[in-house]
Amino acid sequence: MKLRVIHWATAVALAVLVGTVVLPPAGAREKIVIRLGHVGFPDSLYELTAQEFSKRVARELGDRVEVRVFHSSQLGTDEDMIRGVRIGALEMFLPSTI
Repeated sequence: MKLRVIHWATAVALAVLVGTVVLPPAGAREKIVIRLGHVGFPDSLYELTAQEFSKRVARELGDRVEVRVFHSSQLGTDEDMIRGVRIGALEMFLPSTI
């Protein structure tokens, strides 16, 4: 069950990534850094999901894209992170409620 939730959450996160991150032209060499925040503790399902997403991005895209995970509300509350995504200051977050 836990693995199923992680796969589902990873799929949702990938869908959000596709919808919010615009990749540069093929000739661009600059590395893309995605900051992903959540309110969960280091051993929470939020963190496990975020770390799994980071691993899958690294596996699929290599060194072109890096996902940096920030747990325990390091980037603010859900409201702060929503605001950050809206204004472009934050690339992704996992909300505490769906």
